[in-house]
Amino acid sequence: SDASTVLRQANGQLIYITQALKDALDADLKRNNKGSELQWTALFDGITETNYNGVQMLAIPFLDEIIKGCETVSGGKAWPYRALYTIKDDLLVGMESESEVADIQVWFNKDEQMNKILSKDKIGTLIADDNLVQVGF
Repeated sequence: SDASTVLRQANGQLIYITQALKDALDADLKRNNKGSELQWTALFDGITETNYNGVQMLAIPFLDEIIKGCETVSGGKAWPYRALYTIKDDLLVGMESESEVADIQVWFNKDEQMNKILSKDKIGTLIADDNLVQVGF
């Protein structure tokens, strides 16, 4: 409810949440709403999605692992309850390369059954408009 009106009126709103927040939300809804629950759809690699108050919400389990690996609070435990309310077009990825196409090689390793990517450039992220992002934790 604290998000900017620009975000709340934007097309393509998304809420990315950690698995821990998804689990807590599900438990709270069951406990306080007489057993009602969100209907989650599995996408891939444990990522699930639902619709919450008309906004697509995605639970991303690997975010919990990143938080646990990078953050600690008193008692030595990280609290991986995080949410990012935004639109997809506001989250940008870019490279330092001055040319339009950086030197990137992509190949499939049959022995490891993995895709490999080699980039000879720095890759970074950017939020295009701060009014289109609300973070909760």
